[in-house]
Amino acid sequence: MDCEIIYMIPFNRTDSGINIIGAFINVYFRNFIPPFEEAFARYIGKEHALFTSSCRSALYLAYKSLKLEGEVIVSPLTCAVAILPIICAGLKPHFVDINPKTFNIDPEKINESVTNKTCAIQAIHIGGNPCDMRAIKEIAEDYNLILVEDCAQALGAEYEGKKVGYFGDVSCFNLSKNMYGIGGGIILTNEQNMLLNAKDIQVKFDNTPTLFVYYRLIRDIMEKIRGESLGNAFYRMLMSSRKLSHQGERVIKEEEDCNSLQHTMHMPTNIEASIAYSQFEQLETLLKRRIDNALILSEKLQKIPEIELQTITKNSKHVFTRYMIKTLFDSKDVIKKLNEKCVEAKHLAQKYGSMYQERFDRNHMFSCYKSIKNCENYLGIHNRIVTLPMSSNMKRREIVLIENRLYDVLKSIDNVGIRGR
Repeated sequence: MDCEIIYMIPFNRTDSGINIIGAFINVYFRNFIPPFEEAFARYIGKEHALFTSSCRSALYLAYKSLKLEGEVIVSPLTCAVAILPIICAGLKPHFVDINPKTFNIDPEKINESVTNKTCAIQAIHIGGNPCDMRAIKEIAEDYNLILVEDCAQALGAEYEGKKVGYFGDVSCFNLSKNMYGIGGGIILTNEQNMLLNAKDIQVKFDNTPTLFVYYRLIRDIMEKIRGESLGNAFYRMLMSSRKLSHQGERVIKEEEDCNSLQHTMHMPTNIEASIAYSQFEQLETLLKRRIDNALILSEKLQKIPEIELQTITKNSKHVFTRYMIKTLFDSKDVIKKLNEKCVEAKHLAQKYGSMYQERFDRNHMFSCYKSIKNCENYLGIHNRIVTLPMSSNMKRREIVLIENRLYDVLKSIDNVGIRGR
């Protein structure tokens, strides 16, 4: 196997830098949560912000604090954990089909799907590619619906010159994908009462067991460095520590149910805020590197006829938090063979130890919602989506290796006649 000779190209390599150590030390001298909330709200263009433990807890808090009833229009082409907050908040997802080019929800389909049960639209900027927010916002205003922007994968992306998150009544972000925090999320809104309601709900969450952070930090420090920069070694240790459950060293399994959502809904810590703030200060640099690398890879992959690249939404800036492609072949086969060739490809799943997510019409949590059967574009491309590695510090030779190995994998599958199912 190639992996015995050449290292695995990681799905999203850390680019935390030495400043993460300073952030870890500074946490003892300052409360970083209020200034980080203020700076983040100013960056996006919103008035109020609330720091949370994750984006999914942010979404849950948003829906609970809004006290909505009915159905939320949402795209099915997303991670299951993006839908769970809707269900766990007592609402129902109403799946609306996607544009098969951009992979985002189709505004025309939204307009056709609004009923008297609809209370909100959740616009998910999949992979970091902005939705068509002008059209979606007009629909929300026409029908007096709440517009929730799910920006978990789109921090720093722009639509018509404004940051995503600016357009929604409520916007939710993840702080550990293209910014490399050790956790945390953000809710943004211009409605102060809504945010106060969210705070009242959040204070009832359990506190994070920070003891495990220090325990794992000390135990693993010598083992984890292994030639990495000290900053990246600290980051990996803190991330692994954060995955521990409240019961000790049992790693949390992110099953698709509301019980698993409870594991990520804790009171956020100053450690998470301090490290997120240190990364936020260099966000634009990280984004520029990531986008440059993604555009180089795109130029190379355009030559491969068996794949189709994600189309960037008009008048927008894609930040490639996830580098997604569509293939002619079954994504399980492509992902398996890429991993065997030391390219850490995935599908849509974000679970630990999992690289693939079943189609929602075959998932016990979501198959009961009849609207999923009407999403023909989604049903047609779900099993052909592959997400390739992409990082702000990806090396040029790694980009070439991804191109070459993807080409080899697709040719080998084509030779045995396996097509997308």
